[in-house]
Amino acid sequence: SDIAKINAVGITTPQEKAKLLLDDPRYKPWLNDYDLVHIPGDVNCLYRSIACGIDYNKKIVEGMTSIDAIKTSLISNEDVQLDMSIAYRFAAAKYINDNWESFGDFITEAKDDYYRDMTTTARWGGEGEIIALSEYCNQQIVVHSVNHYGKDAATYNPQQPPHQPIYIIHTGAHYNLLLQKQGEKGRVIVNNDGLPFIMPS
Repeated sequence: SDIAKINAVGITTPQEKAKLLLDDPRYKPWLNDYDLVHIPGDVNCLYRSIACGIDYNKKIVEGMTSIDAIKTSLISNEDVQLDMSIAYRFAAAKYINDNWESFGDFITEAKDDYYRDMTTTARWGGEGEIIALSEYCNQQIVVHSVNHYGKDAATYNPQQPPHQPIYIIHTGAHYNLLLQKQGEKGRVIVNNDGLPFIMPS
């Protein structure tokens, strides 16, 4: 994954991270349609992506420009982003626990084991948790697979306009956030100690 590459070669600066993502052939076609937001590679990347997407969309609806929304949203505050991602992790686990019969296709273990693992261990989120949060937050979530550009995405809770959809992209081991591009080409956005570092494609 892109996170493994960042860790393996010791990339630490936002410029280096942005260039690595920009040069990754898997992401290049997506930058025709979206801005790509780098999400930290911890076990909360799904929840971080959703938290950032909801917060960014809220600021756009309030009338902020895209750049102001990026600067003031969770995209540029990884500490609060982490706190919110943990809150969304617990919300997803509780929603699934409370609606257990609806999630039999996604969860294989016993109910108590699932809830304990999701709330106390470094367990990744997946499709079941995406469905849970799309319903819990009344939020449309669109998930693209990084290697399937131009193909249909998985859309969860599709009947929920007027909320803006959240777009996330999955590499198989990691989630990043996609934003509707603001210019002719997409940008790569990486957090830089509370300020966004933005590299055009």
